[in-house]
Amino acid sequence: MRTFFLIILCTASFVGISQDYQKEINEQLWKPFLKASNEFEGDAFISFNSKDLTRIAIDQKIIEDYDQYAKGIIPNFKRLKDEGKVSRKAEMRFITRISTADKAYETGYFKSVTKLANGEIRTRYSQFYMVLRKENGSWKILVDSDTNAGGSITEEMFLNAQLLE
Repeated sequence: MRTFFLIILCTASFVGISQDYQKEINEQLWKPFLKASNEFEGDAFISFNSKDLTRIAIDQKIIEDYDQYAKGIIPNFKRLKDEGKVSRKAEMRFITRISTADKAYETGYFKSVTKLANGEIRTRYSQFYMVLRKENGSWKILVDSDTNAGGSITEEMFLNAQLLE
């Protein structure tokens, strides 16, 4: 019986610790990452990625490193911000969150609602798979891959995933 209670206590402690890492990841990474994305702040957005980044755009069949990804993101965000004609609200929800003190694996969905200059509103969903690493005390994206899964991701799937808190 003691062994059973010890196992329960250890499991509960591990879950609590893992949740603490997830809170830290949310505050250090995901919340400012989404803010930078929504405000088209390219330098800030790219800073959340490890210099060892591997970025995989599954649908486009592209694999990039940090410099290649930054080369596309930073000028595109600058153009969108300077034009001021487009606004975006990106959100994320989680399917899987596994974390230790210095590594994490997270999967889930992104939802992006974009308002174009002509007033048209576009809502897009994608599924992400991320490997994170803590570098010099800060969480960074080490592996970033995503797909729109052929357009099969729905609002219902997004809403059924775990909120970013």
